[in-house]
Amino acid sequence: MSEYSSDGNEPHSSTYISVPKLMQLLPSPFTGNALELPEFILVLEVACEVVEPLNYNLLFKFVCVEIGEAKTQLLARTHLNNWEQAKAVLEENYSQRRTLDYYAHKVFNS
Repeated sequence: MSEYSSDGNEPHSSTYISVPKLMQLLPSPFTGNALELPEFILVLEVACEVVEPLNYNLLFKFVCVEIGEAKTQLLARTHLNNWEQAKAVLEENYSQRRTLDYYAHKVFNS
Protein backbone atom coordinates (compact mmCIF):
# COMPACT_ATOMS: atom_id res chain seq x y z
CA MET A 1 0.00 0.00 0.00
CA SER A 2 1.28 3.43 -0.83
CA GLU A 3 2.18 5.81 1.96
CA TYR A 4 0.13 8.50 0.30
CA SER A 5 -3.58 9.04 0.80
CA SER A 6 -6.14 8.47 -1.94
CA ASP A 7 -5.86 12.08 -3.12
CA GLY A 8 -2.10 11.61 -3.54
CA ASN A 9 -1.16 14.69 -1.56
CA GLU A 10 -0.63 13.66 2.05
CA PRO A 11 1.01 10.67 3.69
CA HIS A 12 -1.34 8.47 5.75
CA SER A 13 0.74 9.14 8.85
CA SER A 14 -0.63 12.70 8.88
CA THR A 15 -4.07 11.30 9.71
CA TYR A 16 -2.75 10.14 13.10
CA ILE A 17 -2.06 12.32 16.13
CA SER A 18 1.08 11.82 18.19
CA VAL A 19 0.48 10.44 21.68
CA PRO A 20 1.92 13.48 23.55
CA LYS A 21 -0.18 15.86 21.42
CA LEU A 22 -3.27 13.75 21.99
CA MET A 23 -2.74 13.73 25.75
CA GLN A 24 -2.78 17.53 25.71
CA LEU A 25 -6.25 17.41 24.14
CA LEU A 26 -7.76 15.00 26.67
CA PRO A 27 -9.85 16.25 29.59
CA SER A 28 -8.78 15.96 33.20
CA PRO A 29 -7.69 12.61 34.65
CA PHE A 30 -10.27 10.10 35.85
CA THR A 31 -10.84 10.64 39.57
CA GLY A 32 -12.91 7.57 40.32
CA ASN A 33 -16.23 9.41 40.04
CA ALA A 34 -18.75 7.02 38.46
CA LEU A 35 -20.49 9.91 36.69
CA GLU A 36 -17.26 10.77 34.82
CA LEU A 37 -16.54 7.21 33.68
CA PRO A 38 -18.67 7.04 30.49
CA GLU A 39 -17.16 10.26 29.12
CA PHE A 40 -13.64 9.20 30.09
CA ILE A 41 -14.05 5.85 28.31
CA LEU A 42 -15.58 7.48 25.24
CA VAL A 43 -12.73 9.97 24.94
CA LEU A 44 -10.14 7.21 25.23
CA GLU A 45 -11.93 5.04 22.68
CA VAL A 46 -11.72 7.94 20.22
CA ALA A 47 -8.06 8.43 21.17
CA CYS A 48 -7.34 4.82 20.17
CA GLU A 49 -8.79 5.57 16.75
CA VAL A 50 -6.60 8.60 16.06
CA VAL A 51 -3.28 7.20 17.31
CA GLU A 52 -0.97 5.15 15.11
CA PRO A 53 -1.61 1.48 16.03
CA LEU A 54 2.12 0.99 16.61
CA ASN A 55 1.86 3.55 19.44
CA TYR A 56 -0.91 1.80 21.44
CA ASN A 57 1.52 0.69 24.15
CA LEU A 58 2.76 4.25 24.59
CA LEU A 59 -0.83 5.50 24.66
CA PHE A 60 -1.68 2.94 27.35
CA LYS A 61 1.19 4.22 29.51
CA PHE A 62 -0.17 7.75 29.22
CA VAL A 63 -3.70 6.45 29.96
CA CYS A 64 -2.38 4.83 33.15
CA VAL A 65 -1.23 8.28 34.25
CA GLU A 66 -4.68 9.67 33.46
CA ILE A 67 -6.35 6.94 35.52
CA GLY A 68 -4.20 8.02 38.46
CA GLU A 69 -5.38 6.90 41.88
CA ALA A 70 -7.99 4.58 40.40
CA LYS A 71 -5.22 2.59 38.69
CA THR A 72 -3.27 2.32 41.93
CA GLN A 73 -6.32 0.80 43.57
CA LEU A 74 -6.98 -1.48 40.60
CA LEU A 75 -3.42 -2.78 40.53
CA ALA A 76 -3.86 -3.97 44.10
CA ARG A 77 -6.29 -6.48 42.65
CA THR A 78 -5.16 -7.19 39.09
CA HIS A 79 -2.39 -6.57 36.58
CA LEU A 80 -3.40 -4.51 33.57
CA ASN A 81 -1.56 -4.88 30.26
CA ASN A 82 -3.68 -2.86 27.82
CA TRP A 83 -6.55 -0.41 27.51
CA GLU A 84 -9.19 -3.10 26.99
CA GLN A 85 -8.30 -4.75 30.30
CA ALA A 86 -8.16 -1.41 32.10
CA LYS A 87 -11.51 -0.37 30.61
CA ALA A 88 -13.18 -3.62 31.71
CA VAL A 89 -11.90 -3.25 35.27
CA LEU A 90 -12.85 0.44 35.41
CA GLU A 91 -16.37 -0.36 34.23
CA GLU A 92 -16.63 -3.22 36.69
CA ASN A 93 -15.50 -1.15 39.67
CA TYR A 94 -16.45 2.44 38.92
CA SER A 95 -19.66 2.29 36.92
CA GLN A 96 -22.80 3.37 38.70
CA ARG A 97 -24.15 -0.14 38.99
CA ARG A 98 -22.89 -1.83 42.12
CA THR A 99 -21.82 -5.46 41.88
CA LEU A 100 -20.45 -7.92 44.40
CA ASP A 101 -17.02 -7.37 42.84
CA TYR A 102 -17.39 -3.64 43.50
CA TYR A 103 -18.08 -4.24 47.18
CA ALA A 104 -15.34 -6.88 47.43
CA HIS A 105 -12.93 -4.34 45.92
CA LYS A 106 -14.04 -1.72 48.47
CA VAL A 107 -13.56 -4.17 51.35
CA PHE A 108 -10.17 -5.25 50.02
CA ASN A 109 -8.99 -1.63 49.83
CA SER A 110 -10.30 -0.75 53.31
